[in-house]
Amino acid sequence: MNAPVTPAQRPALAIARELAGQFAQSAVERDERGGTPKAERDALRNSGLLSLVIPQAFGGQAPAGTTPSRWCANSPGSTARWPTCSASIT
Repeated sequence: MNAPVTPAQRPALAIARELAGQFAQSAVERDERGGTPKAERDALRNSGLLSLVIPQAFGGQAPAGTTPSRWCANSPGSTARWPTCSASIT
């Protein structure tokens, strides 16, 4: 279960939803040609959302209960998993 979205988290949620929509538009074409989600990873990296999955103790912005990877859950699987995997090896 996700924690309620706070007013401070709303801008990040809007960015995540916008990116998820963009990622979904390119998913079928990318899958058909066998491509990778590099452009999507770059967009996610440049969005600033990745700092939300890094705990504050390590220089990120992750407050308790924040789940930005779930905000992107409607994105293609390879793109939605990337922030979680990246954060777990950071």
